[in-house]
Amino acid sequence: MNRLGGIFRYFVKSKEVSMEGINYVLDDKNEKIAVQIDLTRYGDIWEDFYDSLIAELRKGEEKIELEELIGNLRREGKLTKDV
Repeated sequence: MNRLGGIFRYFVKSKEVSMEGINYVLDDKNEKIAVQIDLTRYGDIWEDFYDSLIAELRKGEEKIELEELIGNLRREGKLTKDV
């Protein structure tokens, strides 16, 4: 069975913690591989979680000073107003 078929075949509600609007997606070995979140219920929390993920992924990226960023944006014509 291909991976996609396995994902949809084993879509179930969580049995460990009963939280309405949270569902786990299991692979063909019954291991959790993804989570489905009801954004109408948990959208605000999801945004915080997503922001934390992005920050974690960017942790090792090169950093530049704000003044340098503003200068770069002005030179590229992407920023015309005073900041």
